Amino acid sequence: MNKTKIVLIILGVLVLIGGVVVGAILVKNNQDIREKAAPATTIYITPASQSKTPGSSFTFSVNVDTSSNKVTGVDIRINFDPKAIQITSLQKGTGALNLDQTISNTFDNTGGSIAYAIFTLDSSKAISGSSIEILKVNATVKPSASAGNYNISFNPTTAASATQEGQNVLIGKTPATLTVTSPNPT
Repeated sequence: MNKTKIVLIILGVLVLIGGVVVGAILVKNNQDIREKAAPATTIYITPASQSKTPGSSFTFSVNVDTSSNKVTGVDIRINFDPKAIQITSLQKGTGALNLDQTISNTFDNTGGSIAYAIFTLDSSKAISGSSIEILKVNATVKPSASAGNYNISFNPTTAASATQEGQNVLIGKTPATLTVTSPNPT
């Protein structure tokens, strides 16, 4: 082998090693930036608990705390016990007026579920802040409901999207409890 070939091989190996090192550094930096860029958004039902008698009406809201995310859409999936709870209507929350596109706005009193998904394509309409009401739910306690505690919880598929995020930005989902009490004897 002549000296030129040896020098070229050594140079090629050094360039290859340098490329691997630089690539590893860039991947690590991208991961660090990504971890900082995906702040925590939480979703919760308010009030967290309430007590009602059979036959009475009640309401609850679904709220979000976006942290520093700018939320452009939510897909809310709620489960409830249809033996005790009957949904009467769903209304867009006062904090979600900018989310101007609706995918689903339904409830199933037989299966015990709510599907509510809204979004906006205009990132300038994204919502951010705390205690933002996304959905208001009107319901009744069935007259035949037994006394006890009934969960109103989020399905695992509940999600939120935000500007410049390619993932579900929800990290917490807090359910609620409805306590059905026996009616007062008259």
